[in-house]
Amino acid sequence: DPHVDTDWPAIFYFYPDDVVALYSHVIAQGYEPTPLEVTTYRMREFSLIDPDGHVLSCGQYAEQ
Repeated sequence: DPHVDTDWPAIFYFYPDDVVALYSHVIAQGYEPTPLEVTTYRMREFSLIDPDGHVLSCGQYAEQ
């Protein structure tokens, strides 16, 4: 379809079992994610951009 914009970035949200461990692993591999923070909607999460410009976000429910 010539009307489909193939450059449109997508946002993917993943729910790992241990977001803190994943964050440490991502940094150890040399990537530069956003800071690991607790959001207003009570998710501990971080994001990074993949080589195609897509946003990859990972989050886990933040216990009180």
